[in-house]
Amino acid sequence: MRVQKAAVFVALWVLTGIVGCAFGAERKSENRNGSPTPVLAPAKRDGLTPYAVAFWNEQRGLLTGQSGCPVQCGDYIIALTEDGGLHWREVYRGTDRIGHLSTIPGEAWASTAKGLLKSRDEGQTWEATGPGYAEPAFANDKAGWALVATEENRWNVESPIFSTSDGGKTWNRLNSPCGGGRTVPGAISLVSPTEGWVGCMSQPGAGQQDKVLYKTTDGGHTWKESSDLSGGGYLNGLFFRPGDKGWVWLTRGGLSLTTDGGRTWQTTNAVQPEVREAWDLWMVSDRVGYLLLRDNVDRQFKLVKTVDGGMSTSLVQQWPIDPPR
Repeated sequence: MRVQKAAVFVALWVLTGIVGCAFGAERKSENRNGSPTPVLAPAKRDGLTPYAVAFWNEQRGLLTGQSGCPVQCGDYIIALTEDGGLHWREVYRGTDRIGHLSTIPGEAWASTAKGLLKSRDEGQTWEATGPGYAEPAFANDKAGWALVATEENRWNVESPIFSTSDGGKTWNRLNSPCGGGRTVPGAISLVSPTEGWVGCMSQPGAGQQDKVLYKTTDGGHTWKESSDLSGGGYLNGLFFRPGDKGWVWLTRGGLSLTTDGGRTWQTTNAVQPEVREAWDLWMVSDRVGYLLLRDNVDRQFKLVKTVDGGMSTSLVQQWPIDPPR
């Protein structure tokens, strides 16, 4: 129902290749055709740099990242968990950077610079489908949104949002609330075929950025401003659930929760600017969800779980940022 994530999208997309990796696994076979490989234990040796997460329920979810880091970065992978993030099994491997994820019952989507990937069996196998859009956000097996995938086009004021009503077979340009020569779509979240959210953002500078949140209730034909979040921090992602419950997270900023469609916000304790940065978030209910963090003090990427809407978290798994000494 979300999508996430656009940490200033450009920044995150580039950071994926900068910050190294940390997965830790005993990989026994290559997996370039989407076939499963043996279980990836939570070891901390070869590792992976995690980039995005998405879950179907409290136990079953997906993670994207780059394998081999921080020792020797290699291919990009999608991994599957069936125990709430404690253990992960590689289900896809390729040479193109894999970004954001979106899950709906029975299906999942992942973005790459060259095209979208789709799974029809809850992440077990993957196939290339559709053009090179980023940040897929699906409400059901038919209705979805996506943003442009190329960094070159990201800051074009005409940068569009695309929508599909046939499960990704065809895509059309959606009316966007962003623009005016100043802002572009930075993050999207689709709650239903008619209800969705867009975070519009300006180019960041000196820790500041213009950020405005808009909502549609008619599938993107018209929009209404719900929040002006301009000021400190760079828009990284947003996630909304039915009933106007939503989360927004910022690079060099915090993680905030709204229960009234953005009229008021409450800052959570899960994130501390430039200390614990929110990488990605996925909620499976109004209270239960998972947050991917970069902890710059402990020097770990951390997957944490919340059972109170993000106000507090507990550690599930972690991977080192730096190579062993």
